[in-house]
Amino acid sequence: MQKPSEMGRHCSLTDTVANHYLQKMYGHRPAEMSAVLLSGLPPAIDVGNHPDAGSIRRYDKKVISNMIAEELLRSANPAAAKFLQKSNSGRRHLDYKRLQDLLDGGVFKATSFDATRIDVVGFDWEAPGFDRNWWWQLQPLPFLEWYRNSYEIQSDEEKLKYYKTCRDAIIWWKNTASCNEKSPLAWHDHTVAYRLKNIANWLLFCHLNELGSDNDAADDALANILVQHFDWLKEDDHYSRHTNHGFDQAMMGLVAALMYSAPAFQEYRTLNRKRLKDEVEFAFTTEGVHKENSPGYQKTMTRRLRQLKTLSIFGESELVDLGERYMASAEEFLSTITLPNGLLPMVGDTRGGDVGLPYIQKKKIDICDYTASGYVIVRGTVLGQDFHLLFKNSHLSHYHRHDDDLSIHLYFGGHVFLGDGGLGSHNETDERRKLLRSCLSHNAPYIIDQDSIRVPSYLNGFMPSTRIIGSRIVGESYSYGIALRREVDLEKLIDGIITLRDTAPQSKGSVVASNFYSSIDCVQDHNCLHFGTEGARKIRLSVTDDTVIKRERTFHSAEFGKFTEASAISLSRRQGPKKNNVEVTLALF
Repeated sequence: MQKPSEMGRHCSLTDTVANHYLQKMYGHRPAEMSAVLLSGLPPAIDVGNHPDAGSIRRYDKKVISNMIAEELLRSANPAAAKFLQKSNSGRRHLDYKRLQDLLDGGVFKATSFDATRIDVVGFDWEAPGFDRNWWWQLQPLPFLEWYRNSYEIQSDEEKLKYYKTCRDAIIWWKNTASCNEKSPLAWHDHTVAYRLKNIANWLLFCHLNELGSDNDAADDALANILVQHFDWLKEDDHYSRHTNHGFDQAMMGLVAALMYSAPAFQEYRTLNRKRLKDEVEFAFTTEGVHKENSPGYQKTMTRRLRQLKTLSIFGESELVDLGERYMASAEEFLSTITLPNGLLPMVGDTRGGDVGLPYIQKKKIDICDYTASGYVIVRGTVLGQDFHLLFKNSHLSHYHRHDDDLSIHLYFGGHVFLGDGGLGSHNETDERRKLLRSCLSHNAPYIIDQDSIRVPSYLNGFMPSTRIIGSRIVGESYSYGIALRREVDLEKLIDGIITLRDTAPQSKGSVVASNFYSSIDCVQDHNCLHFGTEGARKIRLSVTDDTVIKRERTFHSAEFGKFTEASAISLSRRQGPKKNNVEVTLALF
């Protein structure tokens, strides 16, 4: 926390919040601080050495504009009220409970985390010991949306009480987090967009419900916080172009700017409209496949396409039509990749238990060709059982990227026999997270003692390619710096037999290995690996006698932040002329 003398130089507080802060921390409020506490703006923050640098951008006060609340709210777009009504989440009772827990009980429950005691008007915005994702959920000030969503079922007393607490909490955040370089993710590219959305929605909602006229200084401070977020996001250095973050920045920035017709907001509308069009056209391939390497994000971003329809309220027909152009193919791919049990495969940064879309089977075996995007899905009935095989060889973005080029994901008879390790968490310094992203937590070939390339531009134009040749899926990847090839032979699939051939045709001394990962118990019998238990469906992997079988330690994470140890099986031929060639026969029972 900053001392009052330091805070007064550049932070502003309402009288209510200032008294609360100084009495809480120091037991008094010096009279000489009255003027300075109601003036000034947060200083510049240099985050170059911050542990979150790369996700947090520099906050520069020179871009801040001044805005009078009355001027802003007078410019409210008549269509905004209809938009707010349609954008209500429908979780009014849940959000009412969350709001009461936090504002009355001082308890904040972030998704996937234990409940935490905090006071939103007095919280230490640099408090140690909290996970990065926990901060990601708190920094957007979600209670503003909880207030709006549950307003109709609040008592008259609660409406006013909660309004004032929310208002004071925003000002408290402004003066103890926005100007504090040690506040985690305060100026993270994504949290800023969500906080802009929440403040813009809440501020206008309160205006429409005739709240906020008792404290002009606080209202003006709120208006300036809104403009501060617009100005920060408009800077190119703060814009995460061609990512799901950039999509949300543009979408939320445009909607917030459309809600107010103030002439000063025209630049925000123009810029974010242009950015959003570019984001939509980049985010999905012509086959409707989202580029960020995970079925979970396919689902999330397909939902974003649906949200573009709400822009019709503001007359944004071009963006609505653009969303419609991609919607059908995006939903079709989402249903195709969904497992027969209705869940998404836990590929990339997809969480366990995520529900997909139902798929309509066309034939006994459907071979779904998405090779232009790096995917092939084979699904139907094999040996009288549900079957789903995913082949992935796509490197269109480094976001949520795992070392999984040429990988397979196998579901058979109600079980995922060959799956992925999962997300784990977003803490990229966690060794468990590193293992989950590595080849050891996927069913993919790799080059021994060679690091994988995760940024597409570092491939120097050698992008992965996938083809269907007769009964074979043939993929080629350069993610290890040389051509690595996998063939998936489905000629005998009707009999439950799949053959995998992994090679590095032009390697000079490199050793190819094939990794197999499963959360199901594996038993080795000479040159065979058995996955499954007696009396249940099983699969068997068979290799040649000269194949070296090695167990590797890794992890499995079906729930965010929860890890269990798991084993991977690495197969290679380390000696002789065939060390760049591994062949595996996979039999279903």
